Amino acid sequence: MTNEEKLSAINEIVKKLRDTKTGLNSLEANIRKHLNRTEVEQLNKAIKDKIGRGNETETKPLRYIKIILQRFVIEKIQWNEDKDKKSPEQFKKEIPEATKKYLATIKDLSEDQLLEIIDKHNNVREALNDKPYIFMKYGISTSCANAAGAFAYEFKNKYKDPGIEICFIDTTRYTNLIDGGVGHVVPCVRLDEYNWIMVEPLIKNKDNKVYKIIPDQDMAFGKSFEHLIDHHKGEPYMIVNISNTLPTDHEAFLRECSRVKLKDAIKFLSKVEKEGRWSSKMQEIKRELNILSNLSEEDKKLPPEELQSIIEQRRKEQSWKTGIKRIKQKINNINLRDMFAFSKSQETHK
Repeated sequence: MTNEEKLSAINEIVKKLRDTKTGLNSLEANIRKHLNRTEVEQLNKAIKDKIGRGNETETKPLRYIKIILQRFVIEKIQWNEDKDKKSPEQFKKEIPEATKKYLATIKDLSEDQLLEIIDKHNNVREALNDKPYIFMKYGISTSCANAAGAFAYEFKNKYKDPGIEICFIDTTRYTNLIDGGVGHVVPCVRLDEYNWIMVEPLIKNKDNKVYKIIPDQDMAFGKSFEHLIDHHKGEPYMIVNISNTLPTDHEAFLRECSRVKLKDAIKFLSKVEKEGRWSSKMQEIKRELNILSNLSEEDKKLPPEELQSIIEQRRKEQSWKTGIKRIKQKINNINLRDMFAFSKSQETHK
């Protein structure tokens, strides 16, 4: 395929994935149409009352409902593939009512049962990457890795060119290099010997950009990366892995790919600070670099999740100190202005 043909093919596949009636979000959108708003609000309250996770219970119950809904639908899809063998059309017709009945039982589950569903959700949905034909067959995607897998499968299935190279870039946000808790996975298509095309398969942005060209030398571990998604723009993500396969075990993915060693995190942040193109986040980047560079030897020995908690606490402490410093500066500036104004008034009365 020529470069022009590849770019045209990418646009065609992404358009297919994003189709509101048959694309990757179509099944969930159809299910949501059948859910009663009052019932969802009652379920939201039930989850809020049961799950004791500190401040998370104030902000995340609706997110938990989405997880519970997705988990149920994924397991139903797997059951249909293995046992029921219903056509995708019949499955899609029946699943909204089945989901509605299931959600009505959630309020009767214990806290432990709810947490089990939520905590293992990532592994359940990542396991789908082993069967990428499922995504468009049922119209579902529950993660960026799912969407990347769907793109690669649909592209290769339609354009059976053995010379086409597709890989997946795993990236981690500059604030989560230690625990790998915030990242993004994108598919890339080889354009020519000098460039790759990074594709955003599912989430639209204000510029309506579907892809961007990445020079070959920038496709490497430790390079800073900017995604096309609007809420990721201006934020440096670190390329932590480039692979021909997608994760099917989330915990293994965190351990082996998404998390970065402390020395590599410091090296990355130091490099990002010097790059100049991340000016909008420079204050936060410098703060992060300062925190990681000054961790104690005891802190460095902690598991990633615990160390991340300490890092987040240090951020808050530094934010408080910065806030207090700014308040003091404002007070001092006000005092100087008042003194200047008083001095001028005294001169006037002489």
